[in-house]
Amino acid sequence: MELTANFGYHLLHVAAIAGRQADQLLQERLGIGLSQYKLLRIIEHRGEGVIRQRQLAKCLGQTEASISRQVKLLSEKSLIRTAINPKSRRDHQAELTEKGAKVLLASSEILQTYFQRIIADLDDKQQMQFVENLLQIHQSVCAAGKPFACDQSFKEITKQKKEM
Repeated sequence: MELTANFGYHLLHVAAIAGRQADQLLQERLGIGLSQYKLLRIIEHRGEGVIRQRQLAKCLGQTEASISRQVKLLSEKSLIRTAINPKSRRDHQAELTEKGAKVLLASSEILQTYFQRIIADLDDKQQMQFVENLLQIHQSVCAAGKPFACDQSFKEITKQKKEM
């Protein structure tokens, strides 16, 4: 049997289970879901400026309606502030509040601890190799021009931000 015969299944299965468990952890401890955490990360990453829900949806592989719901929830929880762009009423600006920054930091720490436990059975050398391999796979999957590439989405957002 070839070593990679079921690799795709196992990769997708582990990612799905880890995502569900991470979502549950964040819900239980901080009252936010994994989707909201991802939005907070993007808002923090891009800094000030306009970002369209279409761009967020593309970057996260979600629908615009889902993004709109998550943005509304984050605003209601006072984790972000949103404002309509005076130059275009269709564009909204979002920024982290102080509370949002604290929740983002706490979320990152919770997830880091959770994921460290997942690979705890590996020795130090195996952990380093795993992380290096994962980063290499990520780089390949998210190469410029590939659908849903995270770097490509951020480049598009940055380019559009400069054009405004």
